[in-house]
Amino acid sequence: MIQRIQTVYLLGVLILVILCFFFPMAEFITSSGQLDSYTMHGLTKATTGKNLSEIFSFLAGIVVGATLISIFLYKKRKRQMLACLTIIFILVALNILIFIQIGQLKKELSMMVTYKLPFLFPLISAVLTFLAYRGIKKDDELVKSYDRIR
Repeated sequence: MIQRIQTVYLLGVLILVILCFFFPMAEFITSSGQLDSYTMHGLTKATTGKNLSEIFSFLAGIVVGATLISIFLYKKRKRQMLACLTIIFILVALNILIFIQIGQLKKELSMMVTYKLPFLFPLISAVLTFLAYRGIKKDDELVKSYDRIR
C-alpha cells in the first residue's frame, strides 16, 4: 500500500488539507493598520453578517475523510478512482468558495487583502489527487493487461 506513488500523493493531500485548518489563508489590513487573519474558521477579529466558514470546515473534513478512505481502498481501484474524482471536485469548489468569500469580505469591510500560501493548498491538493488518480488508473490498466495475457 505505502509503496505505491499514489498513496504518497494522497498522504500529501491529507497533510495539506489538515494544514489549512491551522494557518491563515489571507490577511486583511484595516485602514487603521490592524491585521485580521482569515482561516478556515473565519476572520479572527472582525465580525461580519455572513460566515460560511462552517461550510468550509465541513468540506475540508469531508476531503480528509475521503482521502483516508481512498488510501485504504487500494484493492478496489474503481472505487478509489471515484473517491479521487470526488475529492478533486470538492477541493476545487472549496477554493472557489473561499475566494468568493474573501472577495465579499473585502468589499463589505473595505480592507486590503493579502493572500497567503495556505490559500493555494486546496488547489495543490487537487493536483496531487489528480496525479494519484492517474497512478491508480495506470495500475488498473496494468492489472487488466495481465488478465488478458492469462
